[in-house]
Amino acid sequence: MSMPATADLTHLNLGRCNHITGTGVVDFLISHAAISGLVYLNLACDTSRYRLLWEADVEAVLRNLPPSLRSLNMSGAKIMSSHTPLLLPLTKHLEELGIGFTDLTMKDINSLFLPQPLSYSEEEFLNVEINWIPSTLRYLDLSGIPASKVSEGEGGMFGSRPEIPKLGTAGDEIGRWERCGGE
Repeated sequence: MSMPATADLTHLNLGRCNHITGTGVVDFLISHAAISGLVYLNLACDTSRYRLLWEADVEAVLRNLPPSLRSLNMSGAKIMSSHTPLLLPLTKHLEELGIGFTDLTMKDINSLFLPQPLSYSEEEFLNVEINWIPSTLRYLDLSGIPASKVSEGEGGMFGSRPEIPKLGTAGDEIGRWERCGGE
């Protein structure tokens, strides 16, 4: 992208742009000074036509987003469970997150809102819970995540024991949830 180094972007919408490459987008986001104060970034794509960001692209983007960012839409990107640790710190300053049409499970999504025991001892897990910083998310887009992933087992968001009441943000519940699409 030819843009002057003095540009100061706050909003960048590349959603559904199918004449750009993931590598080009990653290079721009990593190297251009214009994005240092970015507040809104839309990289969503329609996976039935085109996938902009693959696994390595997703990792590079998630590792290099500015702390000023408040809205991120990566719906349709090849986001895997292995990217969850990179998404977690973003939930501490993002207000909107679009992760629809990805390969995340409900366990992955829940881990963005609640500390997960994983392989901690009971004492270590209590320390993790005490030091846990709540999510700042107010909007979460789960469009296109198959119903089988959204309601999996007892811990699913819309299953027999819904997790929504636990997914508070500093005492409030997520302002808006979106989930549509089939399996």
